[in-house]
Amino acid sequence: MTEQRTYALHEHCDAGRDRAKLFTFFAQSIGYSIIPGRYGGELNNDMLALGEKYGHTVLVLGLKAVEPGGAIRIDTMSLGPYKQMSPAWLDVLVFSLGLSEETIHFADAISFARDSGTLALELVFVEPATSIFSTVKVAYNGDA
Repeated sequence: MTEQRTYALHEHCDAGRDRAKLFTFFAQSIGYSIIPGRYGGELNNDMLALGEKYGHTVLVLGLKAVEPGGAIRIDTMSLGPYKQMSPAWLDVLVFSLGLSEETIHFADAISFARDSGTLALELVFVEPATSIFSTVKVAYNGDA
């Protein structure tokens, strides 16, 4: 049981698998494509999805946990020593996705949207009190 509490978001524990299912449900329910892999910090289960909304290519990261005070934490050591959703993190993400035939189309879509100023970055979480999915904008229009 200690492992469940210590690594509550790890992709191989029950809580991590449940969060992955919720993120997948959210992304697929709005027509977004899941990007294979995990994109959080050490032992984290953050996933990515890509879709279109209001003329933007939207890159969604989640399922983020809401901390007791209501804060949402962005990992500062993801894809190496990079803060999630930062310009350097996006560079590494695009480079990494470009290495596989399975994911190169995601790299191309993110690069094109970023270069054209139509990339939107969002975090997704579940409101603890209501169990409703919510998103928060991180950057729009090439801010990233």
